[in-house]
Amino acid sequence: DLYVSPLLEASLGLPASALTGPELIWRERMHTSDRETYRTALNAYIGRGTVSFVLEFRLQHEDGSYRWFNLRASCLGGADGFAVRCIGVVRDITDRKRSEERLLHDTVHDSLTGLPNRTLLLDRLGRAIARTAPAGRARAALMIIDMDRFKAVNDSLGPVSYTHLRAHETDS
Repeated sequence: DLYVSPLLEASLGLPASALTGPELIWRERMHTSDRETYRTALNAYIGRGTVSFVLEFRLQHEDGSYRWFNLRASCLGGADGFAVRCIGVVRDITDRKRSEERLLHDTVHDSLTGLPNRTLLLDRLGRAIARTAPAGRARAALMIIDMDRFKAVNDSLGPVSYTHLRAHETDS
């Protein structure tokens, strides 16, 4: 059976002892994309006996949202070489994960428009070119639209004017 701290349960909006019991209760609270990875890794660590490990996964809050957690655990091996006991510390890393996701998004998107930038375009174009196409079909197509005097418009209006224009568009 699994013991979960009431503090962790409270951080998920759950009553005390809601996750204490069969390990399956804990795993069912995980994001579906993390369950198999968690189960596979845990079984591998248990099979190695005395070992320490780190896992990251998401757990569902009572309100339906997911929070990211980091588990640092150690297993104690028994006479047969398999782990007989595991103990770990779970830490909420949701803010860090959100910052990483935001940084990744900002790396490949324009900060003003939120649209994909040149870096993302070149990456996607490279992938499309490298991808194998079905027989008789082109692998990729690229259409370039050239706007006459766009640089002059961009230089004269600038980003502040774009924001101002966009605000007026949403008002109408």
